Amino acid sequence: TKEKFLAVVLATIAAAGQREGVGVRFWLGAGRGDFYVSSKNCIATSFFVVVHTSMAGSGRFPPVQISKLQATGVREYVVSVPMKPKLLANVKSNNYMLNALTCMESEARGGFLGIQVDDRGKVGEGAIGNVAIVDQKGVFRTPPFDKILAGTTVERIRAVQQPLIDRGVISGVEFSELTPADIKAAREAFSVGGGGLVPIVALDDTDIGDGCVGNVFRELRAALAADMQTTHRHAIPFPSPAQRAMSHLASSAVAAGWWAVNGACFVGALALGGWLCGRRPLLALSTHLSA
Repeated sequence: TKEKFLAVVLATIAAAGQREGVGVRFWLGAGRGDFYVSSKNCIATSFFVVVHTSMAGSGRFPPVQISKLQATGVREYVVSVPMKPKLLANVKSNNYMLNALTCMESEARGGFLGIQVDDRGKVGEGAIGNVAIVDQKGVFRTPPFDKILAGTTVERIRAVQQPLIDRGVISGVEFSELTPADIKAAREAFSVGGGGLVPIVALDDTDIGDGCVGNVFRELRAALAADMQTTHRHAIPFPSPAQRAMSHLASSAVAAGWWAVNGACFVGALALGGWLCGRRPLLALSTHLSA
């Protein structure tokens, strides 16, 4: 159930022991199998949770990097990489080849994540985020989710829109088709995802608005931050100091005997773990198997 998944995630965060500057990623799979193309021989479903550092800010990038991107804005480019078929586009999966190619093509031209368009020239999405604009009428517009991934951050913007409308920041939120020309003619444009957004100040070397970060971006960022603090809060079951002390003693006793037998294997595992994690030190890993 969703509640059980949430409990596993929160327990893994608690096991990491770090209260600031952490990120969480999790995967639900068919379970261990035998490398066959189908899942018919998989033993049981699996749920993996990884807690790691350097993912504060938008949830996608280290805090220093995201702060710089939000301060200056990013230049973006329409790419030639085709969009995923609807079956894959509507699902959050590990099938990221086209996402990677989209980002790489834009980066090669000095861009950020890239923007895909369909065979009709309509804007789809970025490599790991939705694309949105505020048009000249003040409407926050983003492509409908029928052929792209439904962005949770876009949904939160829709949920918090009324105070922004009341204060004249935007005049509404609309899901409608966009073209690259619409983005270039907009007041402001954004890459939206991971609980935050980044201003897009130019598309295909054409400035958007005055080519600078705009006020709507700042207002949206503040609204999302406030929403995160008030709406999406869960108590993390961090252990008490006494519980941590007992756990440390027990772990030390077990580790002393284990190290004597498996020390060489442990060193190899650390080396592999460091290579896999790169610049994001692994704080906790949880694996949950169920029939």
